[in-house]
Amino acid sequence: MRRKTRKPREDGTMGPPDTVTDATEGKVEYQGRKATIKINQKTCVGANMCVISCPADIFGSSPKSHLVKENLYKCLLHACMKCRDNCPTDSVVIRFEELF
Repeated sequence: MRRKTRKPREDGTMGPPDTVTDATEGKVEYQGRKATIKINQKTCVGANMCVISCPADIFGSSPKSHLVKENLYKCLLHACMKCRDNCPTDSVVIRFEELF
C-alpha cells in the first residue's frame, strides 16, 4: 500500500508529498545487529500499541498496524523493542540474524 505524506520545509511551509510504502515485514539494522521485523496481520487487532510506543516512527496504522519502509533505518532494534513488548496480541515478531 502506498500513501502520500507531506513534510514541513525549513521555513515552516509544507513541502510536496513524499511517497510512503507500507509493509508487513522489513529488515532493520542497529549497532551491527540485523533483524527482520514482521507484523502478523492475522492476529493484529489494530490496538496501535506499536505505533504509540515506537520512538523511531517505523509503524503506521490503517486500520491494522504496518511498517513504514522509509523509516526502517531509524529502528533502535535490540536497544528498544517496545513494539514487541507492548503488543497485546504478540503480533510483532523480531527475528535476529545469527552472528557468525
